[in-house]
Amino acid sequence: MSLRTNLLLFYLLFCCTVADSFSNTPNWINPVAFSSTHSIRDNEIPNGYLYLLYDNQVNIDQEEDFFHYAIKIINSNGLSEASTININYDQNYQNLDYHYVKIIRKNETIDVLSKQQPEILRRETRLESGIIDGRLTSFLEIQDLRVGDVIEYAYSITGFNPIKEGLFYNTCNLNYSIPIGETYLMFQTNNQSQYQYKLINNASQPSIKTKGETTQFVWHIQNPEVIDYEDDIPGWFTPYKQVIFSSKISWHKLAQYISELYKTDAPLSKELSTFIAEQKQNYQSKEAIARSIVRYIQNDIRYLGNEDGIYSFKPRNPNEIFKRKSGDCKEKSWLLTTLLNKIGIEAYPALVNTYLSDKISDQPPGFEAFDHCIACVILNNDTLFIDPTITGQVGQLATNIIPDYGFALLINDNTTDLTRVNSNLFYETKITEEYSIKDYSGNARLHVTTRYKGYDAEINRQHFKNSTTNDIQEQYLQFYASTYPQIDTLKLLTFKDDSINNSFEVKESYLIKNIWSREDSTTSKITAFFSAKALNYEISRTVYPERKSPMWQKFPLRYRQELILNLPEEWTISDSRSSIHGPGFNFYNTIIKNGKSIFLSYDYQTTTKSVNKEDYQEFIVKNENVGDELSYELYNYGGLTDNTTSGSLNIQMIIIAIFTCIFGIYLASKLYNYDLPSPLSNNESRPIGGWIVLIAFGVTLTPFILSYSIYSIGYFHLNNWEHIFNASSDEYSLELGTFIIIEMVFNILFLIFSCLNVILFYQRRSIFPRVFIAYITLNFIFIVIDNIIATSFDIASFDNETNLDLVRRVIYMCIWIPYLLISERSKDTFVRILRTNRINT
Repeated sequence: MSLRTNLLLFYLLFCCTVADSFSNTPNWINPVAFSSTHSIRDNEIPNGYLYLLYDNQVNIDQEEDFFHYAIKIINSNGLSEASTININYDQNYQNLDYHYVKIIRKNETIDVLSKQQPEILRRETRLESGIIDGRLTSFLEIQDLRVGDVIEYAYSITGFNPIKEGLFYNTCNLNYSIPIGETYLMFQTNNQSQYQYKLINNASQPSIKTKGETTQFVWHIQNPEVIDYEDDIPGWFTPYKQVIFSSKISWHKLAQYISELYKTDAPLSKELSTFIAEQKQNYQSKEAIARSIVRYIQNDIRYLGNEDGIYSFKPRNPNEIFKRKSGDCKEKSWLLTTLLNKIGIEAYPALVNTYLSDKISDQPPGFEAFDHCIACVILNNDTLFIDPTITGQVGQLATNIIPDYGFALLINDNTTDLTRVNSNLFYETKITEEYSIKDYSGNARLHVTTRYKGYDAEINRQHFKNSTTNDIQEQYLQFYASTYPQIDTLKLLTFKDDSINNSFEVKESYLIKNIWSREDSTTSKITAFFSAKALNYEISRTVYPERKSPMWQKFPLRYRQELILNLPEEWTISDSRSSIHGPGFNFYNTIIKNGKSIFLSYDYQTTTKSVNKEDYQEFIVKNENVGDELSYELYNYGGLTDNTTSGSLNIQMIIIAIFTCIFGIYLASKLYNYDLPSPLSNNESRPIGGWIVLIAFGVTLTPFILSYSIYSIGYFHLNNWEHIFNASSDEYSLELGTFIIIEMVFNILFLIFSCLNVILFYQRRSIFPRVFIAYITLNFIFIVIDNIIATSFDIASFDNETNLDLVRRVIYMCIWIPYLLISERSKDTFVRILRTNRINT
């Protein structure tokens, strides 16, 4: 017999084994006829086809699931989208029965199954996720389908997973993200008292029909609401109306039942016993042994779930898992807890739901309430949760990141309820980008240091393990190339893994060509652009006109990005600090100048796990405000020709300042020689003390503060004036230049008179209170007028910081003006007159 004949016989034998059967519709179902009339417009129908009917009826006692669909082809796109029928089932305990497949074309009904037979495929649709489930797919491609046809088909899948021994759990949607003409859902049982249902998102109550011992729970909905599924929906939230129909069972009973699935009478294999002995020989403490076992199972036992048949819920024996060096989450957890128990550490498998998190406590108990298994470990009297499917974890077990799994069902006989999972999940990233720009030739060097901590460290540790350094370097280079097209790598990136503190550091070096750019040939203005692009990417969100569901975000997240700009000359900017506080986040922005360097610091922190839909619009507005803060532009005039240096001074402004100083000193001297009559003939005053000491601090510090302010504003730097008085500049403005000159004159006068205040205060002159009151009052008026005019030039605004400063000044005046005029201490302190002082000296 030839090889070709053998293969043909094997194929025929396989088809006979798993072939679909055909039968009439079950006699227990409620016949539901679809309606061709509907209120859904064609432009509301995606993919070119419309579900006229979605009908699902379940006979729990007979373990039979009946499905019935009617689909109308709207346009040619629907011909390709809806022309195939795919039905998945588990051949180990389920049977698939086709009842009919029909094409309804006007007044004609075509029996498809009389002309075509379904094919049986084994596709393993979850293989890329590391899951082999052994499920088969019945595939039927409907031929001769036309626009306007209605496909109506029905089938039943009989058989529930025997491992659950009658425990039932089914979650069904009553609406979807696509329009449906009508939805029909029914659960039937002869044991009503053994089952319960839970309604999600205000799902409608069922119509309960009883006939003899049989009870039916029916939901029949016409034109169910269409749900727009939005991005970033938290895993615990479902936008759909749902029904969870399940057996009545407590968490305690469920844990007891599942515990039986995690028990075996088989002794440990020789290989496992040898492995444990080696761990005990290599490490002294139980904690060190446990850590070694955990790392081995995390990194050396591959994640591969063979969940064929009963093994979707029951784990294979630990001996088999260790021998195969692969297993799914429940098998790796059982292997881990088995080994830990053997070395005297209490440990249990623990079932969790990776999506529902805390909300699992709102679900009815059942097998399907969970989708993942981890390990609960009692170590040094502390309860730890360890996920053996996470690779790349390092350091102490107690500091390893455990995701926010919410609650867990511990698999042991003593479990009475769900147990809180003590998650220590956090995300932390700090990026420092240092730009070194020596001149205006156009080249710059960029050195980047990125430090990851927490879950970010674990993710990047694994990323570097699974990729080559060259590939990662290319990814990083492309990231910066979108901002600086002419960028090259100076040297290959390096990384350092700190396993003790669970941090991961990456260093990069680049050469940026032509970082300075000229707008056009007609202007001397050049610009350099910088941005916290990584942070901007982290916080970017899809914008919806109206959010209908909460928005998930990383929590707790702290993402910091610092830009250090080492420039060819000292730039004239003022230090500033600002913050934006929105729903679910805080953002802090700091700009500091230090000589020729400018430090830009951006700090973004999340404060909640999700943002409520009611707060979404405010979040988007303020999040976009954050995005506006994440870029910084420097510009210069004539920089590319080296016409400007840090030593260039504006001689005209210096001359104006000198004349202002002469005039100010003249006025101050006139005021200094003015006396008020003293009430004390001997001109003796009380020493400075009491509350006046507080005034002393302010009076003494004011000249220094004003001097620094005048210097930092940069009135005397030539490059700060060239663009204002340069007619070819887009910043040209005679009005703005005049305003700045006047502002400088007043600031110099205030500086001179602040020095006069110091002299009068420490000489305890009788005129000090009036001079000081006049000074702080005029200074306040000047600041208000100055900000009003600056706002008109769009170079200042009455922001929160400015308003707060004005409020502080008003309070300051309200306290000290009355005090200086009324208090006896003030009257007895400032009594000296100039003539007496001259006689005494």
